[in-house]
Amino acid sequence: MARLIILSALLTGLFLGGSLSFPFWYGLIYYYASAPVKAQLATYLSPDSLPAIWHPGIVVGAIIWGVSLARISGIRPLWRLGLAGGVGVFLGQLLWTFPAIDLPDALWPTVPPHIRFAREFVVGVGVAAGITTLILGLAIRPERAVLWLALTAALAAAVPALIVDLGLDLMGIRWGAGNANMAKVVGLGFPAASLSAGAVIGCYLARFSQQR
Repeated sequence: MARLIILSALLTGLFLGGSLSFPFWYGLIYYYASAPVKAQLATYLSPDSLPAIWHPGIVVGAIIWGVSLARISGIRPLWRLGLAGGVGVFLGQLLWTFPAIDLPDALWPTVPPHIRFAREFVVGVGVAAGITTLILGLAIRPERAVLWLALTAALAAAVPALIVDLGLDLMGIRWGAGNANMAKVVGLGFPAASLSAGAVIGCYLARFSQQR
């Protein structure tokens, strides 16, 4: 059981956390690189092209993630969790940009920008994690417990994202203060959230494997 939980956390951190945070880590490397290194990097992958490949890359990473979870848990066919992972992440991205998430900005327009960013980041991570886990859980076994799984995964993702944001803020790394601070916060927040949510999913997979 412990092995499955650890593997699930690592795979989620690698494929979801990695695909989510890759543009930001690449951007950080590019930001701090010398001019010759920047010119060389731009010949391989221009920073201007990152927004165009980010969302498709996340979906591809989610499909590989789902297939990997199916392999370690013995769930067949493999494509079922792969498809669920891709669809779940796609829907999670759509809901992240849903206008209702911006409602607090209209209600409290005087909130400082870094607080607004933290709120949107943490809420967005939680919503996306919850939707993705819900779709994945339904693909594993449609049952009422999947709703609790989704809620737990949402909290498990949102709390580490909040801790990362607050921790970096206390260190002076705050969104809007320059020095590529947003990339630092998001680049650490996504993997932390993915590892935590992946452990929760691993617990569910372990229980499912024992009950089969």
